[in-house]
Amino acid sequence: MKSFRLQGDGVGVLIRDLAGLFANETSKTWTSGGSSFHLIVGSKYFFRTSTTVSLVIVAHQSSGSEADVLVFASGGSTGLWGITWGAHEAYENEFERALMSRAQARGIVVEAVPREVREMLKAEAPPKARYTCYNCGSTLKDPLAECSVCGAKMSRPREAPEEVRCSHCGMRTPTDKGECYYCGHRLGRGR
Repeated sequence: MKSFRLQGDGVGVLIRDLAGLFANETSKTWTSGGSSFHLIVGSKYFFRTSTTVSLVIVAHQSSGSEADVLVFASGGSTGLWGITWGAHEAYENEFERALMSRAQARGIVVEAVPREVREMLKAEAPPKARYTCYNCGSTLKDPLAECSVCGAKMSRPREAPEEVRCSHCGMRTPTDKGECYYCGHRLGRGR
């Protein structure tokens, strides 16, 4: 994952230009309260590794001249030993080169946010309180609210159970039941 902050006139045009280059799967834009959110999804086949890599670009344009951009690349391989051999990093780097050259041509300042800073900000973020309905297990924001799913009245707060990623389907699921909520795979059993 890479992240960038863009500053300068024409940020929206730059994002649309990048969408034209990388959005061979989809490109969507939503506007709300003066901000724009851009989702760009592309994929590319790397012959040297027999790997198809997906690139997901999420941009939040808070004003006409500023935007924060996150870039995620992931890939699966059918090649030798099922390893991507760095193809996803290559695709991220290809995006970064395109971003830098086009931003420079438009006079837009690009600031890369280093991984250490992202990790530090994540570590300093206060944990979000989550509570669980005692009747149906739905997640609640307010520990004393009425459950919006089953209508049960909450009298005492109870924290939501710990979640893990299911090794079978990959979804995040609560650990309290011992099996994946989505696919029924028994948790703790690797495959």
